[in-house]
Amino acid sequence: VGAQDIGQCIVVRSGIVVAVEAIEGTDATLERGGLLGGAGCTAMKTLKPGQDERLDLPSIGAGTVELLIKHKYACLAYEAEKTLFFDRERAVELADKAGLVIVGLNAEGGF
Repeated sequence: VGAQDIGQCIVVRSGIVVAVEAIEGTDATLERGGLLGGAGCTAMKTLKPGQDERLDLPSIGAGTVELLIKHKYACLAYEAEKTLFFDRERAVELADKAGLVIVGLNAEGGF
């Protein structure tokens, strides 16, 4: 979807796409995904192919994690080394308490 310049975030549940980011931004996508998919969703945040890494990197942080916890997401996956991770210590602390898995993936899809 990123290659179509649609967005940086997608939400899935049991292999089914429940939300795709468009102009509304990540938070609205995560909110909609949580409402539509229910508990157990996975959110993925990545850099779009061909996107200028100097200007618009994907970003996540404690606020993102709080929103995922609110909707009982199971996992947040992001592209390691190409995503800005704000308040990382706090975000990980919140995720640990809630049982939310956070995983950074490399360009090949590995950990």
